[in-house]
Amino acid sequence: MARYLFLLVTLIFLVTSFVAQGQRRGYIRVDESNTMGYLNYGAENQNVDSIGFAKKTGMSFEYYTPDELKEYSLNGKIFLSKKLNGKQQFLEQLTSGRVDLYFTKIAGRKKYYLETNNTLQELTKKNYKDSLSSLFSYNEDLSELVNLVRYKRNSLTRIITYSNDRTYRYTYTYFPYRRIGLTIGNSSQFLKFRYRGFTPEVKNYFGLVVGGFIETPIEVFSKWSARLELLFISHSFSLDEENSYVSRNYEISLNSINVPLLVRHRWYRPKLSPYFEMGMALGFNSTADIILTETTYETGAPVYNEFQLDIIDKKELGLVAGAGLDYQLNLKNTIGFEVRYQFNFGMEGRIDHTIHDWQLLVSYGF
Repeated sequence: MARYLFLLVTLIFLVTSFVAQGQRRGYIRVDESNTMGYLNYGAENQNVDSIGFAKKTGMSFEYYTPDELKEYSLNGKIFLSKKLNGKQQFLEQLTSGRVDLYFTKIAGRKKYYLETNNTLQELTKKNYKDSLSSLFSYNEDLSELVNLVRYKRNSLTRIITYSNDRTYRYTYTYFPYRRIGLTIGNSSQFLKFRYRGFTPEVKNYFGLVVGGFIETPIEVFSKWSARLELLFISHSFSLDEENSYVSRNYEISLNSINVPLLVRHRWYRPKLSPYFEMGMALGFNSTADIILTETTYETGAPVYNEFQLDIIDKKELGLVAGAGLDYQLNLKNTIGFEVRYQFNFGMEGRIDHTIHDWQLLVSYGF
């Protein structure tokens, strides 16, 4: 036992020592060649005055300023020394090609810079679209894509990477972008619950679905995107059941707010792009009214009793899967057609209830 404890303490000490030194594998470039080694954690921060470098773990750091280094890299990020406002500074390189894009933070504010012909130009929130339009004036398609660009790291990186690719390789045959839109459709629900020994299953094939969505590419160039929706779903159910002793009539009004969080994969095509998606959904039943009318025949004459039941959980959790097609109306606007299945179950445990929901949805992205 003591031996294992000693080994554990030794391991913790070694890990702690390594983390304390704050070393990460990377390289520096002083002249024309890279020197591999380890850099301090602070080198990954923006706008640092100097970075620490050691050829081997355990060695003391030797510090370099932007005047002494051409370039360094760690954790997949590349930083170049560039002259900015009359002073050499480390800028993170986001793209490399005919046009380079750089990023840094100055006084806590994010800054982006384009470099063409060894000249840096700042992109600001006010001028970035005009600057990009001017840069891409030689290509009408690129100029139009500027309308889809936002003043965000991934969005700016995407358009510059795409423009460089158009110049040399034509690797990217699609241009993902953030989509916002509206959704409307039909919901066919099958509600099943257990109450006083009965397990009624009620169906309604025509329910309203209406809401909106926002969809964002997961990476700079990815066919995968994350989609968040806010949907209102409304249903009315009616069911009659009876045996020799009692007949029951259920009138159910169920209005819910659904929040699906989906991962979507799209096969990009010039006009018609198929996709599939899956994910989870949170449901909040704003209205879950059940009016139960019982008719008994124990004394020969019918006896009527009416009950207003509040037994369906207000909170639900659901699993979602769907597939559909997006039709590209123009550069930005799309119409989507989708078939979706959603399985919901209650989270509060009032009664056992489940909902099978088949949806036919039409969406408009703008």
